[in-house]
Amino acid sequence: MKSKKRSVPEYYDSLDAPVSVWQKVHETSDLSWLLLKRIKPNEKLRAFLQNAWDKIYNEYLAEFGLSENFISMKQKEIEIAEIELQLILSGDRTLIPFIKIEKEVLEKMKAGNSKIGFMESKIAIENRFKFQINMRSTSIREFYSYLKHLK
Repeated sequence: MKSKKRSVPEYYDSLDAPVSVWQKVHETSDLSWLLLKRIKPNEKLRAFLQNAWDKIYNEYLAEFGLSENFISMKQKEIEIAEIELQLILSGDRTLIPFIKIEKEVLEKMKAGNSKIGFMESKIAIENRFKFQINMRSTSIREFYSYLKHLK
């Protein structure tokens, strides 16, 4: 946790933050969850919090990388964009059904990916390692390290 200046409230800016903070930011897109004492942030504070979130997320990516599902979905998005580009450049309307099919495949990938949430992950960790996880005291780093060792 850090506070850059006295006028900025204390906030989390590392993977040592509680996993509950990570969960809340992901669920709500509200960066005020990074604050130790939540307040409604002004523009200046939002900028600090965005930098803190970027730092946390970059630290996460450096330590744990991207999931295979995420990479697969991004590859599918690129495939769709390439076909759409072909359609634009060539005007070949026979590509439209292929675009629709690939978009349906992508939606199914997204739907399958969203089924495993934080609680399901928490339960899987607890069942495997036979201990209870406190989402407010377990760090993001610990939580994802446990998940990494589940595989």
